[in-house]
Amino acid sequence: KLSKNELWFIVLIVVWGLSIIPAENKKNSIIYIAEFVTKGYILIFIIPRLIKKAIVIRTVLKWVIFLAGIVALVGIIESIANYNIFFHDLYWQYNGTYLDCLRDGPRGGIVSTIGVPLPFASYLLIYFPLAWYFYYFTGKKIYIVITTLLATAVFLSFSRSSALVLIFLFIIISAPTKIYTLSLHDTLTCIYIYIYIYIYIYI
Repeated sequence: KLSKNELWFIVLIVVWGLSIIPAENKKNSIIYIAEFVTKGYILIFIIPRLIKKAIVIRTVLKWVIFLAGIVALVGIIESIANYNIFFHDLYWQYNGTYLDCLRDGPRGGIVSTIGVPLPFASYLLIYFPLAWYFYYFTGKKIYIVITTLLATAVFLSFSRSSALVLIFLFIIISAPTKIYTLSLHDTLTCIYIYIYIYIYIYI
């Protein structure tokens, strides 16, 4: 049975699909929307159900969250040391964005193991709700530590749009049962619809 948020996602796709009618290049529009729907189906329909039902998937996600925490930590150390401990030499030679992100560069910010600030911040945004989700159900403080690392690294990336999304996510997940009538599962689904649209538009 489809949740309310999944139904809203379908409505979104149908409404967006109407844009094909006035489009000058209908073929490209169809390909673009089909790609969006395919990836969105996996992220919005399949993953939340696996998270809800499968213990094995939860175990895998725990390790993925830990890895995201390490990626965030690498970025934070990079901010403090002004040096990427894993890829400094490689980035220095082949990644012009990295040079811009150093303290004496025009942009500032951090790139960690991703190499570019905006994809890096977007990657962390994906795991921020999951880290909170596991803390909510397990009560283990390690997930609060990881959530803090993820949030800190997002702000240190100097990605303004990602920082705004992070604040938006924090407001939603801080008290979903008090602010909204949605269940936790539906709230997470709604969050990932939003993150997916944000990443797809800006990355």
